[in-house]
Amino acid sequence: MIAPVIGFASVILVSTLLWINNIYPAKSFLGDLIVVLYLLVIPSISIIIGGFASRNPLASLGASREMKLILSYELPFILAILVTVIKSGFTFRLGEILTFQAQNGAFVRSWSGTLALIVAIICMQAKLALVPFDIPEAETEIVGGPLIEYSGSGLAIYRLMKNMLNG
Repeated sequence: MIAPVIGFASVILVSTLLWINNIYPAKSFLGDLIVVLYLLVIPSISIIIGGFASRNPLASLGASREMKLILSYELPFILAILVTVIKSGFTFRLGEILTFQAQNGAFVRSWSGTLALIVAIICMQAKLALVPFDIPEAETEIVGGPLIEYSGSGLAIYRLMKNMLNG
């Protein structure tokens, strides 16, 4: 029962960090971009842990598919974020990246910025497990995926976590 709470807490933390950096860019700290990237991985890891902890073969299959999906989209997503870091002068502060873009224009105006945006959008679609990247919860094959054994408050926390990520 601890896996859904950890995933939900990470979503709340990343939402708070992004909100604070959007309103008060001067309050960003060194490496907050790295913290946000780590916090965005924790919900998927909590789903994997929850699927393997249930000892159901279908949940384990869904958890292994979720793990393969993470391995396939995390590196391109990090590389797309790295383009913004390089273009903003190698800063890992979200506030400085936002300020740099406000002063110099959006990074999308360049070829590398446009390519990074396209890659990031595709990776976010995979991160949110939307069609066609919804393989961990393929209803026709493995019913509910890694969440098949969850009900009640655990399932509610997982669903709330996913809905908060989807925005």
